[in-house]
Amino acid sequence: MRLAALAPWLGEKYVAIGLTAAWVWGTARHPGSPLRCSTIGRRRPPANPAPGIAVHEHSLTPDDFIRIGDGRVTTRTRTLCDLLRSPTPLTHAERVACRLLLLQHPGGTPAMRAALDAGGRRYRRIATARLHELTGCDIGGSAPARAPGSD
Repeated sequence: MRLAALAPWLGEKYVAIGLTAAWVWGTARHPGSPLRCSTIGRRRPPANPAPGIAVHEHSLTPDDFIRIGDGRVTTRTRTLCDLLRSPTPLTHAERVACRLLLLQHPGGTPAMRAALDAGGRRYRRIATARLHELTGCDIGGSAPARAPGSD
């Protein structure tokens, strides 16, 4: 139902990402402002998106998102990876969404760490540090956490 509520903004051409995707998964109280979405298939974002929506161009593979009805949303794993890799500090809502998504993640923290390691190198240290901070446990094998923005 939440994804269907976003249909006027996302339509068939966009995938809900970030906090907006977390809201679709029920791990955030609101979808964020602006709504966050990505183009599909390496299409360029429009020069003037609709008001209230931020369109990004992410390298999404078919395994990174699912279709529910007429809408698309990043998988829980991709949503969590995207939030953890954000170059900006996490908001309170994003932290809560990350914790809840992690609780739903099959395999828990070790599997999430593997997903981060399998992704690109960009912002990996930030994501790893955030995962460690959220779980409060050693997630192994990495250099000491560095402050966001130091990568």
